[in-house]
Amino acid sequence: MPSIGSVSCDIIKGEIPEPGETVETFRTPGQDGHGSQLMGKGDGGFSIVAQLYGTAAQLETFYQALVAVRGTTVTITGDWAVARTNCDITGVSLPVKRAARPITMCLCSVRVWGVKHPS
Repeated sequence: MPSIGSVSCDIIKGEIPEPGETVETFRTPGQDGHGSQLMGKGDGGFSIVAQLYGTAAQLETFYQALVAVRGTTVTITGDWAVARTNCDITGVSLPVKRAARPITMCLCSVRVWGVKHPS
């Protein structure tokens, strides 16, 4: 089952890429052309959407649990059971709630931002 830390969800949309080498380009005043240098691995920013089907009370608990993991380092397990470790959660959006079928259920979508550290 997909999860963000200890928070279980039904669906996680989006991917968490492994950090790659960051390339910085520069120019020197008075000289033609430009240069570049490798800055190391660190381009691991991500944005995913966590979704859960449930009652209004379950969705509020889900949202509050996601807010509680903001600022922590967690393991995120996606829909295909691929676990990404060392993910810092930097932000959580407001929830978007919609009615779902059966009519007693709702769908809650929450966008989560973070940074994946090199393993």
